[in-house]
Formats: sequence, C-alpha cells, structure tokens
Amino acid sequence: MGRAGDNGPVKDYPPNLPFAFTRPDVGTPLTPEEITAFTQKLTGFFKDSGYFDWVLEVAHGMGEGNPGGYPPYKLFYGDMSAAKASGVVTFSHNGFDDNLTIPTSMYFNNAASIYLMSGDPTAKRLVEQFCHGYVALFLGMMWDTNERDPENTILARAIFPANNDYEEEGRQASVNFDGSRHESNDWNAHTVPNPTNPYFGSDLWVRNMRSKDDVPHIYRTVPVMQRLVAEAPDQSVRDAAAESLAYLQAFAKDVTDSGWYIRTKQDFNTYVPVDANGEVVDLASFVNYTPLLPTAECSGRETSALIGYGDPLDTDCGDGIGWIYEIIATYGHYYNYDIVRYFHVAETTNALMNWQIDRAQELVGGLASRVDYMMYTDPMRAQHTEWDADASAFLLAAGTAGLPLTSAEAQLVMTEYSKAVDWYITWPNWDLWSASVPDGPVTWSPDRNSPDGPVIDRDEMSFIFEYCWSPFRNPASAPLIDCDVVADPTQWGSAE
Repeated sequence: MGRAGDNGPVKDYPPNLPFAFTRPDVGTPLTPEEITAFTQKLTGFFKDSGYFDWVLEVAHGMGEGNPGGYPPYKLFYGDMSAAKASGVVTFSHNGFDDNLTIPTSMYFNNAASIYLMSGDPTAKRLVEQFCHGYVALFLGMMWDTNERDPENTILARAIFPANNDYEEEGRQASVNFDGSRHESNDWNAHTVPNPTNPYFGSDLWVRNMRSKDDVPHIYRTVPVMQRLVAEAPDQSVRDAAAESLAYLQAFAKDVTDSGWYIRTKQDFNTYVPVDANGEVVDLASFVNYTPLLPTAECSGRETSALIGYGDPLDTDCGDGIGWIYEIIATYGHYYNYDIVRYFHVAETTNALMNWQIDRAQELVGGLASRVDYMMYTDPMRAQHTEWDADASAFLLAAGTAGLPLTSAEAQLVMTEYSKAVDWYITWPNWDLWSASVPDGPVTWSPDRNSPDGPVIDRDEMSFIFEYCWSPFRNPASAPLIDCDVVADPTQWGSAE
C-alpha cells in the first residue's frame, strides 16, 4: 500500500517489530548505575573525539565546485596516506580500495540514525554525500550516456576520478588519486580507464568486479534509505536517498535476474566474471555451492529478491542459517563470518520492511540460534583474539533486526565498547587540522590493535546509534544503554 509523497509513491513500513519474540535471559542484568555510566562514557566518546566530524572530513571523492563540474560525492576510501602542509591535508591514494563500501555503509546507517533521531547537521551532510557516493559507483561504470550504454545497474568496487580539493567547516583538503589510476588485472578485480564516462570525464578510472564481500553491508543500507525517503525532515535528504535507493534496488534486481550472479562491466561489455577455466568466480556468485548445499548463501539470494522485487520470490532460506556451508566457509577464512552474519541481518530487516512477517519471525529465531552458537559453542572463538569485539558489534547489528539481547550479551557489549573508548580516545589525530598535529606525514586513521588486544573496529564504534534508532529494536532486549540520551547530543557525557 503506497501513499503520495514528495518523491512519489512511498511505501508504508512496519512502525515497530510486528511480533513478539523472547529468549530466556542469561547472565546478570546491568544495574541502572552501570547503564548510566556506560551511556555517558560511550556518548562522551563521540562528543569528545568529534567522531562524525572526523568521518565527514576524511571521507571524500569529488568536492563541490570542482573545475570539471563533476557530481560531488563522498565515500570512505581507505587505501591512502595523508600529509599536512600549511593547514591543508592531502590524501594520496596508493591502492584499489576493493571493499570501501563496507565502512561507507556502516557510517551511513549510523549517521542516518542520529540524523533521524536528532536532525544533527553533520550527520545530515554525511547522509547526503554518501547517498551521492553510492550513485557515483554506478555512474562511474557508464561508458557513455544511458541512451548509448543502457546497462546502468552495474556497481563498481571503487572509482578514481580527477584529483580535486574540498573543504569542510573551514578545513581544506586535497585528494590525489594518481597512485590508483593504473591498469591492474588482479584475480578479484580489474582497474581500467573509462575515458568516455559522461559524468566524471576522461580522467576516470574504475575498479570493476563488485564482490559479494561488501554486499550484506550495502543491503543493510536499503531499509535505512527507505525510512529516509519516507521520514527525513529535509527534502534534500529525501531526494538523495530516493536516488540512491533506486540504484541499489536496480542492482539487487539485476543480481536476481542474472541467476544470482553479480555482473560487472568493462568498456561497453557487461558480463559475469569467470576464471581461466570458464567457471564463475566465487566472489560474484550466490549459487556456486547450491548443487551440493542448497541452503548455501541463501540469505544473499533472498535479500536480493526482497530488495529488487519486494518479495522473496521462490527463495526459501528457513531460519537464515546454512550450517554446513557456513562452518566450512568460516573455518577456512575468519573474514567469512562477517559475510554470513551480516547477510542474515540484511535478510531480516528487508523482510520486515516488505511485510514478510512470518519470514522475518523465523529469521529472528535464526539470529538467536546464530548468536547462541557464536557466544557459547563455536570452537573458533578461542582462536581469534578479536572475536569478542567483533561479536559485540554484531550483537548490536542483530538488535536492529529484532533480536532481544540477553543480560550476558549486554554485559559483553558494555565491556567491549568501554575498552574501545578507552583506547580510541587516546588517539591524537581525530582533528587532522588541529594545530596540535604537525606538518608532514600524518596518520589519518586510528588502529584497533591496543596493547591488550584488538578492540571494536573503528567503523563499528557507532553501531549504538542504529541500535537505538531502529524501529525493530526488541522491547524484550536486556537493558543496555539509555537511548534517549544517545538520541540527544545535548545530553552526551564524557569519555573520561
């Protein structure tokens, strides 16, 4: 059922979690005093560090007012170094940023959440610029205008346009993409010139072969974009979100229509990537393992259908867990935990947004099983020092999709995020333009590796905002933090 809005028909979405779901509580509940102290400490970190200001100032792509008149956008690039001279910070790219949409998507969801809760102007600007960034990844894969190159649903890994300058709140920056603009035919992607691009000009280079590694995080942005289109108080945000949403829905539809493959493009040729033997490469497929394991990567397929068509179509993922495939994949590579875990969250929130209530309830049950295994059963926990930190971030993400946290899980989140605050607040470069940061090469990003072991990843520190904002946060969740304070920057505390 739709309704008329400034951006055309806008769907009605569930205003809250549309079913009851509980779990037996485990552990000792946090006391009111512990909750207050944790709330003040975590919110104080964002206030004292200027975390979202740092994201806004470091993220870049194409600045407004550029000489070429190219579309301005921001993404959170990472393969670069930084140097400061006479008050200007220059970011010099030296890699291909294959997975830049992972941090971009994490920052996007949480900036959007604090914006929707408070109207924060820094978050508003981040939301708009990141929406333009997602669109830029599609526009960069165009070799001509849409009339002559109609395949406009192909998503790049990264784009490297002309060098440019930008300014945020008086802070001046320069971007040099030269170190990334050279041909490279790697096993996982190709970097190629796109001199006929109608949007970013003849200097553009693109990194193709979009991998599924980032896709669960990209798919998690879709429900947030839908809420922005429907609920953002500013027309500029609604417009930016609507454009980005339309491209991501078209991408998901293309994955579905292509037989669950992620197509790519070079010159005017759109294709499914294959290896030297003519087999579809794993990074571009959600069906390579289904002949042996029918539920393998099912969440990727169902989420694609939900986003592309608003319906799961003929996918049947049960509770969202493909145990045999997942055990093999995650034991082989720790990184695969993120892929399977976050696809499950994306599947659940997109099911909820499309009123697939029975499916969503089963998927939340699967999240409970997944978390129980993660917390108490998986033998790999003892082999990875970053396990509890990564698990804590995932608990908050699962909480945005209706999973009620237990008291033991709330305790773990508080412990791990508190440790991370203690570590990150000591990093001296949150404001690279400060007089306390001398000229010369400068470390532009904090490292998660504290002397006591890995803490919460830099990109996941803000997950509390989406957790507090989410309409699907379960009222049965164990008390963890004062979300009224999280939603109001004037009440934020101190990181001390």
